[in-house]
Amino acid sequence: PFTYLMACEELGINEVHQHVGREPSGKAFNAFTLTETGLPYNPMINSGAIAVCNLIGQNATAADRFELLQTNFNDIVRGPPSLGLDRVG
Repeated sequence: PFTYLMACEELGINEVHQHVGREPSGKAFNAFTLTETGLPYNPMINSGAIAVCNLIGQNATAADRFELLQTNFNDIVRGPPSLGLDRVG
């Protein structure tokens, strides 16, 4: 739900739902299934979560996108500056 909210805040809910559906899939959260139009059913299943995460910081480098996600997650949990994730690359 966190990356979904971040994407909606950055792009707006209508743009986000151009890339991911709004309906329950009836499948397990870890199912990789798509609608008839090729969209993930919703942002809470794996395929939808991956699609939504890909929308965040589209014009940034991979390192900057990672930092943006890490900063936002840290802000959400109000934890220390490091969430314990390592940047790759």
